[in-house]
Amino acid sequence: KEAELLHDSKEVLEHILSVKEAIAELEAVCLPGSVVVE
Repeated sequence: KEAELLHDSKEVLEHILSVKEAIAELEAVCLPGSVVVE
């Protein structure tokens, strides 16, 4: 299942957008430079 998701460009894009939104929400309340995604 994971391999299927990794090769589904729509799923990858949705994940990227979700992560970017989460980062933006966290940066609004966290110290600058303290939000990191690995």
